[in-house]
Amino acid sequence: MLQLLLLLLLSSTSQRVSGYKKANACVCQLNSTMWVFPAQKFKYVLEEVHTCEESLNNLQEEVRTHLYALLGLITNISDPITTKVSPHGKSYISGSWGKQAQNESKGQKNSYWVQPLLSSHIWGNTVRLYQTYEDFMASTNHREFTFASSYSHPSTNEGPNAVLYGEALYYHCYRNHGNLVISRLVWDSEVKSLNVTQTWETRLFKKATSNAFMVCGVMYATRYVNEYREEVFYAFDTATGKEDNSLAIPLEKVAKAVASLSYNPTNKQIYMYNDGYLLAYQAYFRSEAL
Repeated sequence: MLQLLLLLLLSSTSQRVSGYKKANACVCQLNSTMWVFPAQKFKYVLEEVHTCEESLNNLQEEVRTHLYALLGLITNISDPITTKVSPHGKSYISGSWGKQAQNESKGQKNSYWVQPLLSSHIWGNTVRLYQTYEDFMASTNHREFTFASSYSHPSTNEGPNAVLYGEALYYHCYRNHGNLVISRLVWDSEVKSLNVTQTWETRLFKKATSNAFMVCGVMYATRYVNEYREEVFYAFDTATGKEDNSLAIPLEKVAKAVASLSYNPTNKQIYMYNDGYLLAYQAYFRSEAL
């Protein structure tokens, strides 16, 4: 006669069960629903292992989708931390500039670029690249690049203020009865083209704004206050479809017209092309104030 010591399923107590030896094994009569057997535990663990990779992928996608929530909305913008006349001169009053936004970019992750609008302030087919911030500030050691062989793209960077984030390009355009519309474009490497994958329609009238920029899936719009100040007054969150028109964040400037605004996620700075002046600001978010 042999006895087994088994653990009850719904309690921490144990019970002895009698059985008999047969072919080097213990044979006994049991109700399998009452006991915790190692085989059941193993099966459960095995199922968890099989679903672990899928769960991890889902979690990573959720984190990417809700990355904006880690920062929250912008609560404040600093005074200009960089103020410089465009290296092309003050006569080029329209254009765009900023820092390389891709950290994985080999040899260029600290580079700065300036793209003025040439020929009557409408042609943006050339860009000037500086390898370091010091080179940019000194206007030395730069390279010139041409995007198109002919002047075929007027006003290329006046208005949309696109931002490259991950592998997607976000920009805002003007349609929907005069309201701002945001679209997400993804690069298709097989056919080598940009495809619109999603579009959001806002209730913000274009003529009520002076400019706009994207920050981690949230579009912010500005309006003119006076010659030396703009105001961030509106935000639209593409992750939730919600808008906030209660913002009143001042944005100082040195001249009247703002040709472009853009945000860089690598250093949380906002870049403005302001009537031939290049300005940079530090953005502060709700999560940083907690």
